[in-house]
Amino acid sequence: MSEKLPNNVLIKYYINICNYALFKHRHLPLLNGILVAINRIYSQNTIAFIMTDDENKPLAYFSTRFVDGMFTPVVEGEHSPNIKLELRRSYLRNVVENADDYMAHPTKLDWDWLTGKVKPGNIGT
Repeated sequence: MSEKLPNNVLIKYYINICNYALFKHRHLPLLNGILVAINRIYSQNTIAFIMTDDENKPLAYFSTRFVDGMFTPVVEGEHSPNIKLELRRSYLRNVVENADDYMAHPTKLDWDWLTGKVKPGNIGT
């Protein structure tokens, strides 16, 4: 299913899954810590996602902001980002295809890209 989704739809589904997990499970110590880290690093900043293939070739660019504990709607383009992050399309596809599992068990999501623990290009590997 997600293999045929356009890049802009795929990233929007992914962000919606992240938002749901952050909101629904915010009481869990791990997600609470992630929320604190995200707020400290990303709050009010424009975040550009560079969607790449498995060889790290850019496929598309999207922007969002993190406001009041959630990502704002994603728009196409970089829009003067403060922060640039890479996300692999194959990782996004996996999350979208298994959305119910990721929303029920948010610790399965790879939150490292949000907390700065990995370098760009390593997301979803």
